Amino acid sequence: RSKATVSVLYWSQLSEKMSDDEGEKELIKIDYDAIDESTGFKKVDWEIWKALEEWKEKPEDEREPAGDPAELESRLEWAKWFGTEGPMKPSTEEPKILSTFENRCIAVVRLGLYAGVRDDFSQRNGKSKAIYSNGDIYEGQFYEGKKNGQGKYVSKSLGKSEVDKLIEGMIMQLPEEERLKSELTGCWCCVPDKKDEVVHQITESLAIGEEIVRTALELGYYPFYLGDYENGIRSGIGVMKSRDGSVYKGEWLNGKRHGEGIIYYANGDSYSGNWKEGHKDGYGTYTFAYWLKTIVNDKPRYTLTEGGDYRGEWGSESYSEEVDGEKVDKTARGVIKEGEWRMPDGFHFEGTFDRHNQPHTLYAPQPSLHADGVAAPPPQTCMHFPRWGLSQFGIMKKGQWSPQFKLTAVQPAAAETGY
Repeated sequence: RSKATVSVLYWSQLSEKMSDDEGEKELIKIDYDAIDESTGFKKVDWEIWKALEEWKEKPEDEREPAGDPAELESRLEWAKWFGTEGPMKPSTEEPKILSTFENRCIAVVRLGLYAGVRDDFSQRNGKSKAIYSNGDIYEGQFYEGKKNGQGKYVSKSLGKSEVDKLIEGMIMQLPEEERLKSELTGCWCCVPDKKDEVVHQITESLAIGEEIVRTALELGYYPFYLGDYENGIRSGIGVMKSRDGSVYKGEWLNGKRHGEGIIYYANGDSYSGNWKEGHKDGYGTYTFAYWLKTIVNDKPRYTLTEGGDYRGEWGSESYSEEVDGEKVDKTARGVIKEGEWRMPDGFHFEGTFDRHNQPHTLYAPQPSLHADGVAAPPPQTCMHFPRWGLSQFGIMKKGQWSPQFKLTAVQPAAAETGY
């Protein structure tokens, strides 16, 4: 009985050819060190992984063995079945060979795939690529087994947001000659010379922020982080798309947004400013989107117009709530503290806000005169009416404005202020 070494990549084509004239099967030995040139993974591991992905995509009533792909135990049951009864099972009865292949299937499902170098302690090191057991993908730098340096982590296990599904759906409606599969992301996108046109088309059809659409087409439809890592934690400069479709670009520290950054929301809103430990903190501007809807050829079309903004300080506020009869101290973080809120019509409120981000006067008006006869300062909130060049101090409580002083004529704001 002769032996042969075959590439697992061509297993299905060669398995039937490994029989001699008497019908006796040859002993097939899998080359566990062979590398798949297109991915860099071991060929046998890559073929096992692809078979697992095919099983996960099958309808529930067609999966063999039955199971929930989201559960690790179900995936491990599939690995045992594939290792003992699947189409890649070695054609031999030798227990050691069969056991080796079964264990390899289990290892791939439990540990995922890795393509790259390892240091003297067998830790991942240098530029590498990994697919984790949950399907997430990381491609970038490792040091001493941890993500370190530049890299991109794609959270495929979280799935696509509803926004990304809508964007992908519109891409798939394009003529075949206007779309292609990105080598960078593996997702369908438009051809490069059509990108600006397609982005505009999707934006006005779905009322989705332009930056959200561009990021999806350029970097994929799944949540991801692309940027700097330090000891396995996001630190430095990076771009992150969250599960809700929002996109953050800016500074990170210890895995949290920290420093300067801008976040784009799916509805067109954005915030640009300072962050602290994952929350808006310090000076920043929040811009509100307002979509004007029109009907063109019996289809809705949306145009992004000025929706006003808030410019000022953000921070945290401590408060107490009664829970089950007991007083509990809490802290609201990333809330508006004090600044100017400009309305779409140009009117704007200047003053303090409550922890629900609503205009709210925190200081009661002072007596008109101090004991020494000096005029007291006005309340800390003011309404501005630039259309008429007027302003008025007063008190804002629960959405109600109570004027405390007469309307005052003011000079027009400088052009650079935006007001």
